[in-house]
Amino acid sequence: MRINSWKLKRWTVCVIALISFGAGSLITAHLAHIDQVRADSNRVFEMHVYHTLPGKVPVLESQFRDTTSKLLAKHDLKIVGNPTQCTTRSAYSECVVMYPWTIGQIMSTLRLFFRAH
Repeated sequence: MRINSWKLKRWTVCVIALISFGAGSLITAHLAHIDQVRADSNRVFEMHVYHTLPGKVPVLESQFRDTTSKLLAKHDLKIVGNPTQCTTRSAYSECVVMYPWTIGQIMSTLRLFFRAH
């Protein structure tokens, strides 16, 4: 008789917990008023953060000027911001570069990638 009363209490606690969880979920979903988020455009931004030693900033700037900008122009990508303006900290310099991608550019890049592999 004692074993059955413990089983009954366990089931009662489980049922009460499930009902409480379900009621809380329904109330939260009703009160949250979740709105759908939409992008203003079809662009995605890729951000690169480069960390260099403070004396190596001119090398990084020449890399952007001579090589990276030509490669990006070949693929019709533009750099957002100025990659030659780096923030110098005490131990390193930091350059942040952002590239805007359209959805079409992403899809064509993925197609080329999966064909190659």
